[in-house]
Order: sequence, then C-alpha cells, then structure tokens
Amino acid sequence: MEIWKFIKKNLEQEKRIMLLVVIESNGSSPGRQGFKMAISEDKELAGSVGGGIMEYDIVELGSAMLQLGKPGPVMKKQIHNTHSGENQSGMICSGDQTIVLIALDKSHKQAVDQIIESLNAAKSGILKLSPKGFEFLPSGIQRKQIIAEIHNEANWEYKELTSFRHHLCIVGAGHVGLALSKIMKDLGFIVEIFDDRDILSTFENNTFADKKHKVDYADIDKFIPQGDGVYVVIMTFGHQSDQDVLVKLIDKNFKYLGLMGSKTKIASIFKQTGISANSEKVSKLHAPIGLSIHSKTPMEIAVSIAAEIIKIKNSEEL
Repeated sequence: MEIWKFIKKNLEQEKRIMLLVVIESNGSSPGRQGFKMAISEDKELAGSVGGGIMEYDIVELGSAMLQLGKPGPVMKKQIHNTHSGENQSGMICSGDQTIVLIALDKSHKQAVDQIIESLNAAKSGILKLSPKGFEFLPSGIQRKQIIAEIHNEANWEYKELTSFRHHLCIVGAGHVGLALSKIMKDLGFIVEIFDDRDILSTFENNTFADKKHKVDYADIDKFIPQGDGVYVVIMTFGHQSDQDVLVKLIDKNFKYLGLMGSKTKIASIFKQTGISANSEKVSKLHAPIGLSIHSKTPMEIAVSIAAEIIKIKNSEEL
C-alpha cells in the first residue's frame, strides 16, 4: 500500500515516477516475484526489488530513464552469478530475477487511485503490465495471485491480483491463539479467531485479529471459508473440542490445516474418529502443528506455527 501512496503523492504534484516490478524470480534471488520499487524525479525511493548492489544499479538505470524521458517498459534480467556472461547483477547468491521498468505520469493517476481503493476495500482488481504499458482492471479476477508469461522482450505479460491477502483462521482463542494472531497480523495475513467460551480474557484482549467470533464448534465449518489462500489452525481448550473441530474441517479445501497437540493426543483422536493415519486427508494435515524448535512458551509455539505456515506459503511461490 505505501508504495502506491508514494506514487499517488508524486503524480498529484505532476512528477513522474519510475515503477520497478519483479515479474519473475528463480532460485535464491533476493528480489521475489511481485516485489516493487518506485523512484521519483527527485530520486526519492519507496519499496525494494531486493537490495544490495543489484538494486543500486537498477535504481540508477531507472533514474536515468526518467531524466532522459524514456517511458519504457524496459525489461531487465539480472543473473546473480559472477560467472554469467551477460546480465550479471554483481551478486553471488545464485538465481535470477527479471525486472520491468515503466514510467508513470499524471495520465496514470486514475489507475493508481483505483489500485489504492481496491486495496482499502479488499476488492478484486488486476494490475496488468505488458509491452503496451501499465493498466489496472478494477473488476478483474484470476485463480492465482500472480500470473506471468514471458517469451521475450517484445512478448510478455504480468498480471497481479492486487487485493489478494492470505487468510488465517485460528480455532481457539487462548494464549497461543493470541500470540499467533499478533505474529500473523504483522506478516500481512487477514486473521480471524473463533472460540466457544463466554468469558475469555485472551479473546477480549486480542486486538490483532481482524474479526473475532463466538461460535458453536458444531457449526464451525459454516464459518470458515475454503480456498488456496486459507490457512486454518486448531488449538481449542480441550481434547474433545479439537476432535470435533477436526472432524468438521478435515475434508475441506484449505492451503494449510494444522492441529496442535502431542503425538499421543493426535493418535488418540485418529483412533476415536476412525481416521486412518495413512489416509490422503491426514497426509495433508500438519499434526503435531509447527516446526520442531523445542517450543515452550505460547510465543515460541506461535513462532513455530508461523514458520511452518510461511514455509508452506513460500514453497508454493518458488
């Protein structure tokens, strides 16, 4: 959001902006697909395309294009390997990234305003970049957050769903749920929390969740959306309620489904419900939840869960 506010401010002052977008990344590239940076005529910067000497060089290129009045789009491939014959970025981390540079002026102000409105209202919209230029489709939808097709410098297209945000549903509003809400909110997730208890301080004091719901766990499946951007963790107050919620959700389509508890407890739940530990549905369940880092405190447990969720999220984006 901040980069678009930066662009809007400059366009309102009738200053041109050079927008840089990483439209493709591979390997250990520091600039991941979707990273953005903006350069003003005054050489003020917002955002990042990866940092380091690579970013310095691309900023110099973008500034020069602004000074020379070159609008772009210009595609620049950067290979992070000093043995590469061409397009060396000066970095040695391996991998590569492709950046598009395109100048924006007052004629793009309406599209930028629409992007900001889309982000504020969480409405679907698509940022589209191509050799033809910069475009925003306010009512566009697509199956993935980013779709890029790159054939050559004259034939490529980048489309990004600007309102896309990952969605975490926490079933159980105890101490770990509170800690996890804070971490995942800071990581940019939409956070919703659910509990069936009437009086619960960790529910009332949770200022990080976007939405809080008191529900009957027998109806939990009616409240949680399905989809590739939805992550669900089960951490209710007791063994029985964990079991009840798992039975309701295990057949649903989520990006991630995790159950907190010991191996003994989880094996007991499988036995009581008749769920086979070798079934396909269980192969997609993360139980015990979280990465094994010998967590002890609620915050440490929340860190382990957050790390596992980020691992799953990013593994699909590589």
